[in-house]
Amino acid sequence: MVNTPQELVNGIGHITQATNPPLNLNTQLQGTYTYMATMSSVNILVVLTGYPVANLPPNGGVGPVLMPNVQLRMVLSQDWKTGTANYKYVDNSGQWKEMDNVPVKLLNSPIE
Repeated sequence: MVNTPQELVNGIGHITQATNPPLNLNTQLQGTYTYMATMSSVNILVVLTGYPVANLPPNGGVGPVLMPNVQLRMVLSQDWKTGTANYKYVDNSGQWKEMDNVPVKLLNSPIE
């Protein structure tokens, strides 16, 4: 979800890996975006930090302190539909793994 007046972005991410060892990481993302303009183009920089999804009971009080499990930087086209991402995530052994120059494509969008 994008809050345009405050330039905030929130959402849910899911990182999977079918190879061994398998990975199934869910993350709650939050961060900001800004427009980057040059003489020839306009792009959007999105910077997000992800945290493990916490399923707390209703009226459960203050939850635990959660450490980030994803850091994401995306440069998107002006229409938000394509771009490139660099991200890192915490794998099953607790180590940070980095992915660079990953293609980004908007899927199933109500924006058409």
